[in-house]
Amino acid sequence: TAEERTSINPLALRDNGMRIVRSRTLAAILSGSAAGILGLTGLAGFAFYLLVSTVLSGVWFAVAGKSASAYFPKLRNLVWDGVLDSTLTYVLFWTLLYALVHIF
Repeated sequence: TAEERTSINPLALRDNGMRIVRSRTLAAILSGSAAGILGLTGLAGFAFYLLVSTVLSGVWFAVAGKSASAYFPKLRNLVWDGVLDSTLTYVLFWTLLYALVHIF
């Protein structure tokens, strides 16, 4: 029925998406820095990023709770938004901190 439908505010959806992207960027900066300081190299460094991204997606699911579909109509957006964009940020901070701590 019409009463059971809820209207979705496009501005709120955009805001939710931007919050995810910003949190993933911050997580990429912090985890890239941690990976560089810890001296992770090769696949271990990328596995660390995958682990951090998975944990962050889990945190977002926990925060949204059972009503995640109300905040994110496509749940894949909750999992994948910003992951690939933040990968370059992760690699930048990973290599920068690795070089500063272990090379110079």
